[in-house]
Amino acid sequence: MMGARRSKNAVVVGVAVLVGFLTGLAAVPAFASHAGPEHWSKDGLAHAQVYIVDLTGADWPVATVVYRWNEANSRTGARFNVYYQTSCPSSSLHCVRVREYTNGTAPNSSCVGAYACTIRDPADANNHQTGVRVWLNNSEVNTAAQHRKTTCHEIGHVFRLTHRSTNNSCMTQGEAPPISQYPDDHDYNALYNLYNHGN
Repeated sequence: MMGARRSKNAVVVGVAVLVGFLTGLAAVPAFASHAGPEHWSKDGLAHAQVYIVDLTGADWPVATVVYRWNEANSRTGARFNVYYQTSCPSSSLHCVRVREYTNGTAPNSSCVGAYACTIRDPADANNHQTGVRVWLNNSEVNTAAQHRKTTCHEIGHVFRLTHRSTNNSCMTQGEAPPISQYPDDHDYNALYNLYNHGN
């Protein structure tokens, strides 16, 4: 069981972004109730392109997790691609840096005692994400299974998925096992719903 402090691994969200999310829920179809409405823009391309820039050590399986999230396109036809990088290819791209920390070097006080935290900038007027940073906590995560689950969970937040309540998905808060270390079909369908539109 997680203690009360560990439940803080939820996304760190500003009040304005949270209010926007709550008021926008009605527009999200029922099967994707754990998504958006914020999303990455396509910038005129057929698919949204997100580059996960891995700045972590060997304990954090960022490349493996990125591969699993990218299956959303091949499994559902989601107009969404995620790429693993060790540096951002261009400042004009949607690059998300993933870093590790300890409680003593947490990026902000909300991250202390959490498995990880995802910090996002407010979305623009079109609900497009403008910036996201992921921080993974070496002080709180100690097993390979939990490293995979936590990485999967936080990268899911990068795409604007929210929490689930089933052990079948890494988007559920808590320990792995029993919670899955990877996304499930519901997560992939949520990405399909969130990204299969014109912008």
